Formats: sequence, structure tokens, C-alpha cells
Amino acid sequence: MKKLKIRELIIGEGMPKICVPIVGKTKEEICLDAQRMMEQAVLPDLVEWRADCFLNITDEEQMFEILQMLRKTFTNLPVLFTLRTKKEGGEYGLSYEAYEKKLLQVSESGFADAVDIEAFFEEERTAGLIAQVKRCGVVAVASNHDFLKTPPKEEMVRRLLKMKEWNADIAKLAVMPKNRQDVMALLEVTKEVSEQEAMCPLITMSMSELGGISRLCGEMSNSTVTFACVGKASAPGQMEIEEVKRGLRFVHSCLK
Repeated sequence: MKKLKIRELIIGEGMPKICVPIVGKTKEEICLDAQRMMEQAVLPDLVEWRADCFLNITDEEQMFEILQMLRKTFTNLPVLFTLRTKKEGGEYGLSYEAYEKKLLQVSESGFADAVDIEAFFEEERTAGLIAQVKRCGVVAVASNHDFLKTPPKEEMVRRLLKMKEWNADIAKLAVMPKNRQDVMALLEVTKEVSEQEAMCPLITMSMSELGGISRLCGEMSNSTVTFACVGKASAPGQMEIEEVKRGLRFVHSCLK
């Protein structure tokens, strides 16, 4: 599996990196969340702005003001821009054309280091969007979220390899488990796919409390980033950053 450098952060080296989402609904909430995050005893390795949670996301001026604020607040921490659609568990419900326009505007702005692209929103257009984002010098994170189930192993492998085929810098897959076997299947798929020749870095997780172990054992399965929260979670099963950091360190010590 390849390594990837974003600013000074190397994805795919050492312990999984911790990403914390910002999910405020107003500009004031987002600013407060950003300040609070920088005051924590444990800092994230990168930050995600879940822009679909922002009530005025259609206001381009405010969107760029927030992006600029995040860039200044987090200085050298990579900033990931995510506009999660309702189909994949988010708040955004506009057309693909509006979705694509937002991602390209953000990519061209210079304020975001990485952009999340829902790989199967308009499958036939994904490769082109990834290419456009990358031409802006921005990391393209192809993602897929299934909040209903854990697909068969063969399907999870197919989705991740498709993201690689489309030349994504990072491939992300999040699924919902119904039993322990589902959690194990996701971990096994992650390990298997990560060992493919020239595979891009992977981010995988099994959601809900049942899948909590998948957020901590990425160093074993080769999932390179895990998501934690400071206060409000952005997905089922997300844990506080301090708890995640302790878990990652424990796993790391066991693997020495």
C-alpha cells in the first residue's frame, strides 16, 4: 500500500491518523467548534469540515469565509472538505451538478487540502471529477457509505478497487454491521485490498458500537485514518478523541 503526504502528515505510516469532523450548523458554531478543538489536550492529525451540516451552504461567500477561517485556525493541519449527501447519511440533497460545482469551487480555492468525493453518486462521472480535483493540487478521497448493511466481501473489494481504478488518492468505505461476522469481514477485506500492488491508502470502518473495534485496530488491518469526535459525533459509533488515542496507542504497543 502506498503512503501519501498531505502537508506534513504522512498517511499510511505508523498508527492510524485521527480525523475529527466539524459539524456546526451556523458560521458561529463552526468557528466555536474549531477553537474548542484546538484547545483540547489531544489534537487531531487532520480536520474534516462536514459542510452539508452548514445551513447556509448555498451561500458561496459564507462558505469561503468559513474555509478561510479553518485554514487559518488549523495552520499546518490538513483540512478535508466533505459535502455528504442524504443518500450516504448526510444533510445535502441537491443535484449532482450542484454537488460537483461545490467540490470544484473548494478545490480551486486553495483553502482545502483534501476533498471527499462520493464514488457512486454518478458513477460514470467519478473518474473525471477525481481528475479535476487532483489537477487543483488537492487530495481526492473517494468514499462510499452504507448505513443499512455490510455488503458481501466480494462487493466491498469491488468498490475499493474501483476507487483505485478511478485514480483516487485515498479510498474510503464505511458499512453498517449486523453481527460480529460483518465486522470481521470488513477488517479482512481491508487487509486483503491493502496488499494489492500499488494500492492507495485505505480508510475503512464498521459503524455503530458493534463496529467500534474497527476504529481502533487500523494498524492491524491497514486502515490508515480513523474518525473521532470532540462533542457531537458525525457517524454512529464515533468515539471521543481521547478514547480513540488511548486505543490506538494500546494496539500499537501490542504490535511492537
